[in-house]
Amino acid sequence: MYHFLTFNIENMKKSILAIAIVLASLSISAPTQASGSKASTTPEAKEKAKKSFHSQFGEVSDLAIFHSKSGFIFKSYAGGKSVSSSFDKKGNWIYSVERFPSNQLLKNIIDRVGMEPGNGFVTGIQKVTQPDSEPVFVIQTQGKDFIKTFRLLNNELESVADYKKE
Repeated sequence: MYHFLTFNIENMKKSILAIAIVLASLSISAPTQASGSKASTTPEAKEKAKKSFHSQFGEVSDLAIFHSKSGFIFKSYAGGKSVSSSFDKKGNWIYSVERFPSNQLLKNIIDRVGMEPGNGFVTGIQKVTQPDSEPVFVIQTQGKDFIKTFRLLNNELESVADYKKE
């Protein structure tokens, strides 16, 4: 059982977009066109989105393209990371999420969180990028009796969620 320890409305307002993007990208596991409703996109828009995806991540493997009501989602693996990008119906880039595996966790970010050896560990890092914005890093940590989520933006670290295990 987890108890919500701290909840700051201002922190929530600042980080809701980053967390919403991460959760939305994680929740997409099947194409929505399987239900028969295909997004009204053109082959040109899909090609534009594909070029943008490859310019962001270079050589990718296992590229999957999903149609959504608002456009496309591209998912793949690049450099050992899981990557995904969302595009509108015209092929314009909306956002991207990079999920770092445990063997590629970013040491400089782990150091910023300040986990003491034996007191917990970083369980995941996602990098969320949007056009004309600085990247946002969402960092999940876990210890024997806690789970915490942090947001790192413009070199400022803030706690977004703090749960205590019973």
